Amino acid sequence: MPIQITAKRDGFRRCGMPHSEKTKTYPDGYFTQAQLDELKAENMLIVVEVSDTQQDDNGNGTELQAALARIVELESGLSQLADDNQQLKAELDNAQALIAEQLSSIKENQDVIASMTVERGELMAQLAAADTAKSGKK
Repeated sequence: MPIQITAKRDGFRRCGMPHSEKTKTYPDGYFTQAQLDELKAENMLIVVEVSDTQQDDNGNGTELQAALARIVELESGLSQLADDNQQLKAELDNAQALIAEQLSSIKENQDVIASMTVERGELMAQLAAADTAKSGKK
């Protein structure tokens, strides 16, 4: 049974030959069973067995070729989305770390303000006591 091979990246090599982003049909018996197994296991290739009736005059199934091209396009888009997702996760982690640092700084500042407020209260009490003592001496 003939097979059609489409590479997800043009020029990707497997079984000693480069493969194209354009689907190419190979006749039955072109590859050994071991090579077919290797090609089918490779995630950078789309390997489809086609019957003779699925091929047009040029030896290519036009509908199948269009579908394979769409699959390659979608997988490329999916790969880009996965990369974008990774980048966004890294940016989120950085933002969360920055927020944690800023919250820690705010907490430290709140602690300083609280201790200064207590100290202010103590100083005001001392001042009031000194004023009372002065007033009592006069």
